[in-house]
Amino acid sequence: MPTVAFLEAYAEAFNRHDIDAIMSAMTEDTVFIPSGDARIEG
Repeated sequence: MPTVAFLEAYAEAFNRHDIDAIMSAMTEDTVFIPSGDARIEG
């Protein structure tokens, strides 16, 4: 389970549109489900 600090840092990176910071939080088996029907894996 992610820590509060991790989630805060991820949210801040997302709000800054900092793709490098966002991607550093991802793993090879990440599944991202934005609003709608999209599903992004890997």
